[in-house]
Amino acid sequence: MSNFSISIIIPALNEEEILPSVVFDTLALAKSKFTDFEIILINDGSIDSTPTVMDSFCQDEPRISVIHNAKNLGFGASYRLGVSRAKGDYIILLCGDGGLPITSLDKLIPYIGTADIVIPWMKNLKMIKSNGRYLLSRTYTKLLNLFFNLDLHYYNGLPIHKASLIKPLPYSDSGFGFQAEILIKLIRSGATYVQVGVEGAEESQQSDALNIKNWLRIFSTISALLVLIPKSKSIKK
Repeated sequence: MSNFSISIIIPALNEEEILPSVVFDTLALAKSKFTDFEIILINDGSIDSTPTVMDSFCQDEPRISVIHNAKNLGFGASYRLGVSRAKGDYIILLCGDGGLPITSLDKLIPYIGTADIVIPWMKNLKMIKSNGRYLLSRTYTKLLNLFFNLDLHYYNGLPIHKASLIKPLPYSDSGFGFQAEILIKLIRSGATYVQVGVEGAEESQQSDALNIKNWLRIFSTISALLVLIPKSKSIKK
């Protein structure tokens, strides 16, 4: 059993079909690995039966709590809300759609406490993404590493953060770049990290990732990060 307590935050939007297995598997793993844990479910304005599913878990397990957003706030804002409620020594964000399989989460647990941040990266990224999404992902990672002088394999892999570092950290709620912003700010402030290769879940191969809108979003996100996080600031690992 781990000596550290952990808060597991699971936001979901209209995930009534996959969410029960995600929560059940996460709960089973948490019970087997931690003496002290909590699972915070966040219904991000779902219009299907996701709220009912979450409430049913909360009734049977006191270590599960539920937050219902009256409207869709987005992934970043939901994470911030969960972080503000979290009581664990470490905090991890999981997707309600099962993007990080429970077997991969299990592989991250032994690294908790070895560094301030445990950063998973998907060893099978090319297999689980369409060619367009893979190209976007690799371009995004390479550009962030170039601009911020880092060596990360992946920026959107749902890291485990030390609560005392993530709770007071200011960051943007919107856009898919909030995870990169958090990692860059923490690492540049001196937080230590370890990278762990895991297997990601398979995603649909239908993608419009190569359209101009998504490329503009990539460069818009990086431009915003360059403004938020000056390059001249020193880096400590």
